[in-house]
Amino acid sequence: MEGSFMGLGGSQAQYAYLFSLSSVSYMIDSFGMYRVKGVLNELARGIDTNSSLSNGIQVSYEEFERGWKRSLE
Repeated sequence: MEGSFMGLGGSQAQYAYLFSLSSVSYMIDSFGMYRVKGVLNELARGIDTNSSLSNGIQVSYEEFERGWKRSLE
């Protein structure tokens, strides 16, 4: 599909990129790059997102999401 990202149209793909950038920036600012690398290593091993966050930055996905959303206010 030309002009798409993961099956998303242009504006949807743009939103997905902004969403990703915002959440990763929050993760780096809040937990540091060393812990973010831990999350990435877990994901690379095929570990699910919640477990990767729990193991890498020691918070659940739900806790991460709450903190990230608060950072946007």
